[in-house]
Amino acid sequence: MFPKVIVMTGIDGSGKTTQAQLLVNYFRQKGISVGFTQQFNSETVFGKLILKKVGHGLIKLERSVSNESYFNSNNLKHESLLKTALKFFAEIRIILMGLYHTWVKILKNRKMSLLIFDRYFYDDVNKAKWMYNLSNQIEKLAIIFVPKPAFVFYLDVPAEIARDREIDGDTTLEQHIKKKGIYDEWFDNIYKNHKNVYKICTDKKAYQNHIEIINILKNETGLGDSSENRICN
Repeated sequence: MFPKVIVMTGIDGSGKTTQAQLLVNYFRQKGISVGFTQQFNSETVFGKLILKKVGHGLIKLERSVSNESYFNSNNLKHESLLKTALKFFAEIRIILMGLYHTWVKILKNRKMSLLIFDRYFYDDVNKAKWMYNLSNQIEKLAIIFVPKPAFVFYLDVPAEIARDREIDGDTTLEQHIKKKGIYDEWFDNIYKNHKNVYKICTDKKAYQNHIEIINILKNETGLGDSSENRICN
């Protein structure tokens, strides 16, 4: 028996962690057993050991062959066979690790009634699309292997606001804009093919966004339409 999964997804600085934690607190106050997990964090001893030993070097190698627009490098003008192969294996690693992380986190919380994800497998896929132009065919195949969440909340915010909110400053405004474009396209596609997918414009105060999410969840059997959501400018 798996928990009912609720996903917060979106670009860095969109408010995923804040909204996920507010939701966890809300359900715990209601006496509902709820788990919280972050997709990109390893929760197993083996996973943490691997990341500690080879993670930095592996990520550095992958980034050396990632999209020029992401890392602003000038060394990708002539794509070699080696770089093509490295990009392919980088895509596969992201997808496989994403599948692994998703299932480990779901199984670890299998006794919970609800499981709140700060990011989900969708974010791994969008990461691969952003960095390596992951093909639509691989994306469609990969999505089959993870459970469909009960609810998906795409936290949408203008790239300029998201960039200002980002704590570590790891990406530029140009990179935020490009990544937001990928997420917007992903949302349009998933909304057509999945139920219970919502866009929440998180340019408001955090508690206002939280109330909007709660109201949607309270009306589980009378779901709204994303066309009712505001467009983030």
